[in-house]
Amino acid sequence: MGILRENDQRTPIRVEEEDADRVINYADYIFDDTDDEVEDEPQKNFSARPQPTYRHRKSHYVSTRFARGVVVDGLTIKRNMGAQKWRRVENARLVASFTDPEDICYDCSDLIPERHSVFSEILTDVEKMKIWNEFIEKQEDEQQRILDEIDITNRLNLEPKTDSKRAKNIGTAKKEKELRAHHPAYSAKSCFERMDKKFKKYLLKSRNLPLKFIANTEEELRAFFSETPSGVYVETLASKVKRFYLHAMAQFLSLKSSTVSESPPNKVIQVTNERDHFTLPDCSLHDLIVNKRKKASFDECSQDL
Repeated sequence: MGILRENDQRTPIRVEEEDADRVINYADYIFDDTDDEVEDEPQKNFSARPQPTYRHRKSHYVSTRFARGVVVDGLTIKRNMGAQKWRRVENARLVASFTDPEDICYDCSDLIPERHSVFSEILTDVEKMKIWNEFIEKQEDEQQRILDEIDITNRLNLEPKTDSKRAKNIGTAKKEKELRAHHPAYSAKSCFERMDKKFKKYLLKSRNLPLKFIANTEEELRAFFSETPSGVYVETLASKVKRFYLHAMAQFLSLKSSTVSESPPNKVIQVTNERDHFTLPDCSLHDLIVNKRKKASFDECSQDL
C-alpha cells in the first residue's frame, strides 16, 4: 500500500485529472508493511457530564450502606456508633444469616404473660359487673359515702405494731448503735487520721494550744448532738484562732462546720450533722492530743539521750 508523501499538511491538495500517458513515479509514495489502510476515526462529540459533589457522594454512600436493616437487634444503625454496638449488630446479622427469614418473628406477645386490669375483670365477671352498675347508678353523695367507708375499713384492717414488735425494733436500733460505737471507723484514732493535715499539724505542734477551750467546746458539741442529732449548733467567735479549732473539732466528730455570717468583729459558725445518727468517738480530742504530745516529747527526749 502506498501513501503520498506530503511536505506540508496545511498545503491544499490540487486534484487534477491524470493523463493516461503519465509515468508513475514510485518515489512519490511511502510504502508500509501493513496491509490495512489506517483511517482516522471520526471524532465524537460528548456532552459534559456534571461531576457529583461531596455532599451527593456522601448521601449516596450513606443510603447504600444503611439501606437494609435500619434497626438490628433493637439498635438503630448510625454512622457514629461505637465498636461495642457495631459488634452487637454484626453478631445479630451473623445469627440471622443461619436462620430462614420466614422463621424470624419480631412479635413477642406470646412470651409475655397476659395481665388483666381491674376493669377487665369487672367486664368479664357477671357478678362484679352487676355491682358496678348498681354503684354508678347511685347519687354522687352516696358514692362518696361508700368510698369513705371502704377507706376506713382498710385503715382498720392494717396490722398495728404490737409491743413485742416495738420492743424488737428498739432492741435492733440499740444493737446497731452499739455496733457503730465499737466499729474501728468510729475510733478516736481513725477520726483523727481523717482530719486535714493543717488541723493535725497545729494540734500536735502548736506551742500556744488552747486546751481548755478545746475541752469545753468539744463537751458542748458532744452533749448537743447526742440529744439532737439533726440539730444545728451555732457559735459566735471573734478570735480567728478559736474559729480554726472549732472547725477542727467539728471535723473530728464527723460534723460539718461553715461560717454563716462574716460581719466583723464577730463571725457566726454553724455546725450541723449530715447523717441520721451521731456516734461519739471512744476518746475525746483533748485527751488524744495530750497523749500524742506527751508521747512525742518523750520520744524527743529519748533521742537526745
